[in-house]
Amino acid sequence: MRHSEAVTGTHSTTGEGVGSWRDGHPTHRARLTLGLIALALALAVGGIRAVISLHGSFPGDTGIAARVTAQHLHGLALLPAHILNWLGRFPGDAIAIIVFCTWAWRAFGWRHAVLAFSTLGVSVLTWAIKTATDRTRPPGAALTSGSFPSGHTTWATAVFGLAALFLLQRGQRVLAVICIVAIVAMGPARVMLGLHWTSDVLAGYAVGLVWLIVLVLVGLPWAAADNLPGDRSEPDSAPPPATTEAEAQLNA
Repeated sequence: MRHSEAVTGTHSTTGEGVGSWRDGHPTHRARLTLGLIALALALAVGGIRAVISLHGSFPGDTGIAARVTAQHLHGLALLPAHILNWLGRFPGDAIAIIVFCTWAWRAFGWRHAVLAFSTLGVSVLTWAIKTATDRTRPPGAALTSGSFPSGHTTWATAVFGLAALFLLQRGQRVLAVICIVAIVAMGPARVMLGLHWTSDVLAGYAVGLVWLIVLVLVGLPWAAADNLPGDRSEPDSAPPPATTEAEAQLNA
């Protein structure tokens, strides 16, 4: 018996069930909604890329890049952006993944640690898209690799998004909010540093969310087995106590 089914009210007696994100079993309606959102996000990434291919740029990209360059930001003004830049590349990203996986294992179990490690798959997906599109970065960018989508943004969305969900499951709302803030700030930081076009960042958020949704829909129900009573050496139900001979005579 699953732990979530042992708690009265967690699941209804109907085939669909109430379900709960807290125990890793979202409702059928929630799964369907997330699936449609992922499909819409994937189509949006394709649409952004199609506009860039047809017109050479995406509306707003050139103007925003010009305004950022005109501001001549430096020093403390770019310190948060540089911190996020370090966090999204080696060794910052490796340290973040190690800490995340270790905490997930201790807080939930080994399946959650594997799920946390699976967020790295978004980097492989991003590399494939970058290689296929090979978009040129904004003028003056220190990097020469493909610009579309923003790898830092996809990585932050997937990693910190899943971390926020795990933290909410543990009731640690403050840390979850910090993770969300890191996600929101990563995109603008890439534009402020002149390393990405705005459309790269938008596509990065979309790709990261798609990967996060896949992990939630496929991996979270599997990882919920960490909460099974059997995994924690707890029997589903205790055996009835043995009846002594004296008790048998009294009950006779």
